[in-house]
Amino acid sequence: SLGAGLTVLIAVALVEGNLARQVAERIPERAPAFFFIDIQPDQVAPFEAAIAELPGAELLQRLPTLRGRLAGIGGVAVAEAKIDPQAEWFTQGERGFTYLAKMPADTELTAGKWWPEDYAGPPLISLGARIAEGIGVGVGERLSFNVLGRRITAEIANLRTIDWSRMRLDFVVIFAPGTLEGAPQVHVASASALPAREEALYKSISQRFPNI
Repeated sequence: SLGAGLTVLIAVALVEGNLARQVAERIPERAPAFFFIDIQPDQVAPFEAAIAELPGAELLQRLPTLRGRLAGIGGVAVAEAKIDPQAEWFTQGERGFTYLAKMPADTELTAGKWWPEDYAGPPLISLGARIAEGIGVGVGERLSFNVLGRRITAEIANLRTIDWSRMRLDFVVIFAPGTLEGAPQVHVASASALPAREEALYKSISQRFPNI
């Protein structure tokens, strides 16, 4: 019994040590202290100014976002498409989308190319590589989405690796400019702060913007 108990304790200590090491290695140097949601378009500028004026705080990311549902895969209704069980979550219910002109730093493309920053043309998307594999699509193929009652069909311009453990704001689907800008939307953001300034950052934002 003593031997078995000691073995369990050693195993727990080893697992804890390995997990702690993995977390320490994966968390970026400046991990977000807070994630902010429901930032209204007219609040973006004052929100960013509020963070900029607070010593020890830094805005890490700020992205527009709106929600939609996958409606079709290459002209086939989602209900009739063959979906890998690990990708089914993407096909069920609404998902968050964003749009970007410039490719985010440290983005790893596995196929295709990012669009030009001044792109103006038919709808294009960047899609997470694992989801693309799970729903059986690749660069050049088309997905249809229902966004606020409007059906949008977009071509897959590139596939990219998404590492959720990096604690970054990311989306499985990123649209190219020119498609979603006119739709009702909100913004999300992340910010870091020195440990001694985290409470001040929280109070500053929550008092000035009660909805965020």
